[in-house]
Amino acid sequence: MSSDMTMPSDMTMPERNQGAPDFMEIGSEKAELTQRVADFIEMEMRSCSASVFSPEYVARSLQICLTDAEAALRALKKR
Repeated sequence: MSSDMTMPSDMTMPERNQGAPDFMEIGSEKAELTQRVADFIEMEMRSCSASVFSPEYVARSLQICLTDAEAALRALKKR
């Protein structure tokens, strides 16, 4: 594999949620994601894998963006 591989100038990385509605604008998607995070935390607690859940850990585990994980954890904290 050559180390001088470059990305063509017309290829750019897409920005977060480019062309998609923002997480905070969609109520049902927010509720669905919050429920996914709640289910994930419950599963992790049952398996004794973790007791403290950082937004980074949740985002990486569920493959969601960090801001969505933070918002979902804040929503769960208010329950």
